[in-house]
Amino acid sequence: MYLLLLVLFVSLLTDASNDDEAESTTSQINTPAPTLRWASTGGGWRSQFACVGFANLFQKLNIISKFSAISTTSGASWFSTQLFYSQQFYDRVVHANDSSALYDFVVEWMDAYKQMLEDTIETSTTMTEELGLGKEICNFTDLGDDDGVDVENLSDLCHTIVYFGGDWAESKLFLFLEMCISYACAYLVSLSNYLFCLLLLLLVMNKMLLYTSKSYGDMNFTKKTAGYDNKIDDLKGTHLFIQSALVPNSRVRNNETSSSETAVYIGPSNDDTIYTVPLSAVYIVDDFGTTSYRYSTINVAQRSLDVSRAPTPSQFSFGDWKDFYLYPGENGTTNIEEFASKSNSLAQPFGRDSCGGGQCTGDSTVVQVASISSAVMGSRSPIIPSVYSQKYSKERYDLEQNGTMLELALYDKAIARMYNQPMLDNFAVCNQWPDSCGERDGYFIDGGFTDGPSLVINVAQYQAWYNDGDMNETLKVILTNTNEAWGTDYQYTQILQYFDSPINKDVEPGGFNWPPGWSLPCQSQQIFKEFMDESTLDSLIEPIPGSNMTTAILKGTTIDSPIFNIKSGLAVEILLINLNDPITTYVITPDLIDMYTMPLANMTVSIAENEELASRIKLFVEPALIDDDGNDDIDETNPPSSGQQSTPHQLLTVALLTFGVMNLLKWG
Repeated sequence: MYLLLLVLFVSLLTDASNDDEAESTTSQINTPAPTLRWASTGGGWRSQFACVGFANLFQKLNIISKFSAISTTSGASWFSTQLFYSQQFYDRVVHANDSSALYDFVVEWMDAYKQMLEDTIETSTTMTEELGLGKEICNFTDLGDDDGVDVENLSDLCHTIVYFGGDWAESKLFLFLEMCISYACAYLVSLSNYLFCLLLLLLVMNKMLLYTSKSYGDMNFTKKTAGYDNKIDDLKGTHLFIQSALVPNSRVRNNETSSSETAVYIGPSNDDTIYTVPLSAVYIVDDFGTTSYRYSTINVAQRSLDVSRAPTPSQFSFGDWKDFYLYPGENGTTNIEEFASKSNSLAQPFGRDSCGGGQCTGDSTVVQVASISSAVMGSRSPIIPSVYSQKYSKERYDLEQNGTMLELALYDKAIARMYNQPMLDNFAVCNQWPDSCGERDGYFIDGGFTDGPSLVINVAQYQAWYNDGDMNETLKVILTNTNEAWGTDYQYTQILQYFDSPINKDVEPGGFNWPPGWSLPCQSQQIFKEFMDESTLDSLIEPIPGSNMTTAILKGTTIDSPIFNIKSGLAVEILLINLNDPITTYVITPDLIDMYTMPLANMTVSIAENEELASRIKLFVEPALIDDDGNDDIDETNPPSSGQQSTPHQLLTVALLTFGVMNLLKWG
């Protein structure tokens, strides 16, 4: 009998261990805290891997699955699409249990990205010969260091362009490069940056994610749609917001000899106006099983926008676009009278036109949403004329103040010439990619042109989905600012735009604004009533010893902002984490990958292992995680290892059996 009890005892112990192992490998849909959210700015590869470090740290604190929403912009959206739609990525990033595992992941990802570029460069040489262009098209040795040109990186970028669009080379790519040098492109943007934006075209995005996702074992990532069903179980209870910007108009190109062409103008439904500034555009995957696009329209109840079509000159002149308030945008408004009556609704993005009852069927792909969020050079696309004019008007204004008449004339000539270069059109992303845009379509550019930190959507959707937001609760948002350095006009504006600040002086919430450091005008993002200026903000910032990072606690109370559907009276607290890491945003050639892979990996690990940062995060989030029994869900030390923890039921069973066996041995 004793032997039978011992066998039963051992058997149950084994079953308990096996049950634990099964439980540890089976994902559970997360149950988040409604008042806890994470928002992140962009910043290319620096932003992506900073978010990797933050995600790993959040897991150590047991809060990664507690966020009710995660919102991202630009490079951070490369991160979030992989986090939500690749279990392999999630496991390698979130569950990396030591610094070497996290470091190795970053290196492997970047090595795969480098391999993609090297394959591209090698193949492009053959392509140029097949196009009848010869090998010399990407030979820039005649420029040299005296011209301020990195010849080797420029050549690599040129080959990448040829690979992803040989027809560009056929349509005078080399003449474009020559024109850039001849017509004082230093006043436009560096040549390397021009080539970089071509690198970020959708085909490049697709191929980069294809190579890198295969490196961590997800062979089908780029084929996935970004809908609810494809979200990993660990994050099915968390809303995903991908921040982008919808431009107000675009051209439908005719043949080169035509004196005019058609432009598509976007305006609110049931209104005789059109927009002058980019609109906030957010792709939303909620936890209710639906996806949608949300625009910052005059009437938030309107789920659609309308379009009108009107002739427009095919040749460029700044004067043709003065109605759109070129820089400095004095007395600007976000809406002007339409040029022609609206005749149709704006087509839903990426074929989502089967709409009914306010909902549209069909999910966008992970590549599509990652691309519309990160079209960082989209403002320089000549296919979006008013934005193109506004962007270059700011640079022209600076030249008017400090340049010569000859330089100004050369500048105008260069801008006019680029306006008729179709190869530059896809700096912006057509809302039907990979199909082309028509007379009901629009274009997206980087979300940083509207709301770089992607904070507003978090506040707005909290109020919309949780009974207007419980005004007795405080919404807490961790805002990771994955920047290079603090103290620039742009960095201050990223935060001050939300408050009653000098940036928003005499501007109504949602009104026309051209803030300091901004390259385009926008709708005012003010959502808080509290005053804040640069000195006030600086006084709140606290350094993290032994790190470049700083933090600040910001507090605000919402005001009414109809275009974002935000209502007054909600208390919001923000833990601002500034990265302040001087790694370039543009890691775009094999040489630059070699240069920055180790710094990126070290940066990622340093974030994940920073104990002082972990302590500040824990202190900030704790009130949002208190359960009904008054206990918090934050892990005090480290997360439990897989397969090592027993359930209370199993522990009770083992305890009772142990007690029974001991008594039988004692009294038997």
